Amino acid sequence: MKLSESFKLISEQMMRELEFIRMGPDELKGRSREIILRRFLKPFVPINMGVCNGVVISTEDKSGEIDLIIYDKKGFSLVKPFLEFYPHELKPVPVEAVYAVFEVENKLDKERTFKCLEKIKKVKELPKVAYYEQSGPIIHTVKLYGKEWEYFPTLGIIFAFDGNIDEIIETISQTNYPLEHKVDLICILKKGLITYHDPEKNLLMFPPEPNSRLGFKEGIPEENLKILYLMLTIIFSQAWTRPIRVLDYFKV
Repeated sequence: MKLSESFKLISEQMMRELEFIRMGPDELKGRSREIILRRFLKPFVPINMGVCNGVVISTEDKSGEIDLIIYDKKGFSLVKPFLEFYPHELKPVPVEAVYAVFEVENKLDKERTFKCLEKIKKVKELPKVAYYEQSGPIIHTVKLYGKEWEYFPTLGIIFAFDGNIDEIIETISQTNYPLEHKVDLICILKKGLITYHDPEKNLLMFPPEPNSRLGFKEGIPEENLKILYLMLTIIFSQAWTRPIRVLDYFKV
């Protein structure tokens, strides 16, 4: 089966399930949408990464409930026994192990878009400081958002089944966040992708760089899923994390 045919089948199934959950009780709709997206993501993220719902924590603060968290399995597994004592009803994931967060919506308008932008910004602002220091002649870094980082910054993505494109873009344009705190990509399954692009080369940029501009790429559902998959595959192939110093969370 060709890749395009696979995404066509996946997108058709997602759309059918969306129509089905619309008939269910409101309190179950949000969780059902998360389950649909998680089922799509799990086969495509690298085997060293996990996908869950929960709260992202740092040594100083924590996020609200995050629909989907992409995290490093090894980094999380080393600190998981200590987190059994963390006072929170949701699954806590240290920000140092987090690669990306997803907010999942049915239909985006101005109000819902702004709420998602704020939640993603809060996660991206959580400091990644509980690492053991790098030593030796080689220091591992990554260049994203036009900067050099000694850790992999957290990516923020919004996935919605529908939305008002003009309102979404207007809402994003009205925010004044630093580049590394902005949403990196919005996938509107029914309509297309709101993402950044290089104005000179006319190439999609994920995550954005200082010279990139926000724009809309119209597409049908299977094309939108395929581009989302390709973008995630490319960026996750560069993702890595340093050993987490878990005692920092307990101020020992």
